[in-house]
Amino acid sequence: MDQEQDIVEELLQMAKDPASFTKDDLAEMVLVAATEIIKLRSFPSPWTTRPDEESTASID
Repeated sequence: MDQEQDIVEELLQMAKDPASFTKDDLAEMVLVAATEIIKLRSFPSPWTTRPDEESTASID
């Protein structure tokens, strides 16, 4: 977990100077973001009141 936190901290520091991003840096950011989204999807939606109801949030 510490390694993951280090990566996130490094990406946050890089965001202060976006002109310095390389394609590899951007690819790493996308990978980290996608991983975090996958983790978040394992939790119940905050817009539902019960697990058996459909989400009332609209993505449109």
